[in-house]
Amino acid sequence: MDDLSTPSPLQATTRFEVRTRLEPLDYLHSMSAVRWSVIERVVAWLAAVGMSGIGAVAALILREPFVERLPVYPYWDWGLATALAGALVAFLVYKVFIMGPYIDSMFEGQPIGMGESTIVADANGVTATSAGIETRIPWERVLDVVVTNQHLFLMFGRVVGVIVPRRAFANDDDAQRFAEFVSGKALKPN
Repeated sequence: MDDLSTPSPLQATTRFEVRTRLEPLDYLHSMSAVRWSVIERVVAWLAAVGMSGIGAVAALILREPFVERLPVYPYWDWGLATALAGALVAFLVYKVFIMGPYIDSMFEGQPIGMGESTIVADANGVTATSAGIETRIPWERVLDVVVTNQHLFLMFGRVVGVIVPRRAFANDDDAQRFAEFVSGKALKPN
């Protein structure tokens, strides 16, 4: 009887080494790999909704002196149009001028996980090295492998994992072979 628990000689010698440069955008993409709960999604949108509400109220207040001069059309409500326009402008200001600098400030001065990184996947697990700090994750601790068009995420916690950009591979075939290898190692059959 064949012992299926021992790796074949080919599997035992399979080793991937990926050298890449991780950027803040890679970390933002990793947030899409997280399975967020409903309450977490609601809280994440509260600031944007609040800014839109402030914009709607501000636009209505600024419109007040012009109410008498606006033409009257059937089935047209200037108040609603003004509120929607104010909400849209405030939402765009929030996304561009508030969230952009906020995201940039989160990653400013963060040497760990940023810049030049090396990811090694072999029969024992995954080792990620960045800024001289090495993180070793055995395969039994990899909870999920998320494959997207731009990244592979080896999640060892609900919101943390090893980020492997597809751009780090010479071609898409290499990235696919890596994805198949890590998926086969990390995901255990039921």
